[in-house]
Amino acid sequence: MVFLTVLPFRWRLSGRLPMVVVMVRSNSCSWFVMYSMNVLRSSSQAGSLSASLLAILPPALSYALGRISLVPAHDQNAYKRGVACRSGMETLVRFVAQPRLRAPYMIACPPGIGGVGESVARYLIQMLDAELFAELISPRLPDYVTVRDGICYLPTYSFYAVGDVEPGLIVVTGEAGPRQDDIVGHYELSEEVVKVARRLGVGAIISVGGVAMSGLPEGVFVAYPPRAEGLARRFLEAGAKLMPKTRIVGAAGLIPAMAAEANIDSVCLLSTVSSLVSDRDASLRLLKVLLKGLGLSLRPAS
Repeated sequence: MVFLTVLPFRWRLSGRLPMVVVMVRSNSCSWFVMYSMNVLRSSSQAGSLSASLLAILPPALSYALGRISLVPAHDQNAYKRGVACRSGMETLVRFVAQPRLRAPYMIACPPGIGGVGESVARYLIQMLDAELFAELISPRLPDYVTVRDGICYLPTYSFYAVGDVEPGLIVVTGEAGPRQDDIVGHYELSEEVVKVARRLGVGAIISVGGVAMSGLPEGVFVAYPPRAEGLARRFLEAGAKLMPKTRIVGAAGLIPAMAAEANIDSVCLLSTVSSLVSDRDASLRLLKVLLKGLGLSLRPAS
């Protein structure tokens, strides 16, 4: 529902109403749209005044797109807080279907080093005939579109569901992530992934990716929050090694850490890479550990 507050300002000397101010308010700020009017107070001009007010409604309402709500009449101090501020697109998750899964495991495969996340996601989606059920769009993602058969598509994070395995799986992948220096963007998108996990009642989150660290031997490594020792042990028994002291940059590390704050068991699986762009061997190593830890078998993707 949209509410519009129109404030006529009286010109004391001439008795005219030279302008109308329309206040448009978002969650954190207000906009003031000023319209010049040269309308006499006489009753004969009442029709013109009404017509003028109606004329300004469409442009004023255009400010109310998205989540913007207009200032209610009882907000007497709104004008004091009115300052220009940013508006526009926000991060959102759009559901195209509602998966029916019982305590599924989420496999978060953010784009990153060596293309490991993307490769693992592609294999799981094809091998298990996963179905797309939601997409995340955000201004934190790169400023380009992908064109396929002449159709433009925004960059997204995509959520796929697999219901014919135990446990059920949710596979999350993306074409690209936020810029490396966009710290807020990495936190924001990671938080949105965890929100989807909570909404769907996931039993655990496993994030996957690549790692390039001097002195680290070839293999798959696991890192986990304190509450997830049992989950981590499954992947250690599947062939992963304990991650030595280091830092994990980006969504691959943030998602499991933020999941732990939401009381969701989570681990991070990272495979060492020899190429920062695309490392198929690293992806295959991680995939074997992941599937073994989940109790699934490796088979050719359809």
